[in-house]
Amino acid sequence: MKIIITNHQLNLIKENQGFKKLGQGNIGSVFSKNNKVYKLTDDEDEVVVSKGLLNSKMNFKHFPKIYSIINLGVNEYDEPKYGIIRKSYTPLSNVSEYQEIIDLVKKYQRDIMSYIPNQKNGLPTEVKENKLLMNTIHGIIDEFSTLNLPDYKLLDFHLHNLGVDDQGNIVIFDF
Repeated sequence: MKIIITNHQLNLIKENQGFKKLGQGNIGSVFSKNNKVYKLTDDEDEVVVSKGLLNSKMNFKHFPKIYSIINLGVNEYDEPKYGIIRKSYTPLSNVSEYQEIIDLVKKYQRDIMSYIPNQKNGLPTEVKENKLLMNTIHGIIDEFSTLNLPDYKLLDFHLHNLGVDDQGNIVIFDF
């Protein structure tokens, strides 16, 4: 038997169980509760990457800790709907000590996004000269490559998808 989950049903569940809405995109919604983030998504690529993170034995510095991935059934268009539960991170834009990084990401996010998949495009000098940002970019590239997902490219590097963990590492949590 196929389980069909409507957006209305999902909204009722979230409202009645104390979830706080963090945001919504074209193919997903994000909520928080008890220091965890709950993402409801139709994006199967994100599920593949999240499964790679969940199943990896590595302790990632620049990717979120994934706790579980749940198949929620299908939406009203017969597309699979998933729930991804991950650790919560402080949004990068809320950490004043990272203002220089925030300004660089705002200014050069397109350059950084085009650089990450193949490292062939150059980066602006301002980005190259910021050691923390360059270490983060290369850390993301290196860690992503360990997932061995050759058909997937990491492109969604922008301010709203970056957070900071308890050790001060910049984490990309949407891909």
